[in-house]
Amino acid sequence: SLADMASLKQRISEFWKDKKPMMKIYITCVLAMFSSTFSITMMFPFLPFMVRFLLPELDETKVGQYAGIIASAMFAGRFFGCYLWGIGADHFGRKPVMILSSVLMALTSVGFGFSINFGMAVAMRFIVGAANGKCTLSSTIAVVHLTKSRQNCPMSGQKCPIPDKF
Repeated sequence: SLADMASLKQRISEFWKDKKPMMKIYITCVLAMFSSTFSITMMFPFLPFMVRFLLPELDETKVGQYAGIIASAMFAGRFFGCYLWGIGADHFGRKPVMILSSVLMALTSVGFGFSINFGMAVAMRFIVGAANGKCTLSSTIAVVHLTKSRQNCPMSGQKCPIPDKF
């Protein structure tokens, strides 16, 4: 009946009233993690061809080794960059640092695509990794905002509570 529909609509509205901000945070974190993962893996299919293009005189058996150097440069950059992004988030806030990280990752990923030699490709991949602060920030934001305890535990080594506000 019409009264039951109105009651159901009100119950649904009340259910989602307090969950909308949490879902917004959750979706933001998921998109940040997806874009970070995409930037890591997007170059694997064409990396051997890029190495052959950048180093035409290279022996065919060494292409995989040089492709591995380019691929691992991002993780080396990430090793140094994530710590600095955490310090920046403490000083300037998580939101501006997340936005800056996203913009820098986009720009440096495009720069990697325009690499004209092997050294530039390695350097741009290192900078892409250093610009990738979204993984650290996303996990912190998810735990801090989506749990009741509000503990900042992803970086502390403690056992983290499971998010409960979905």
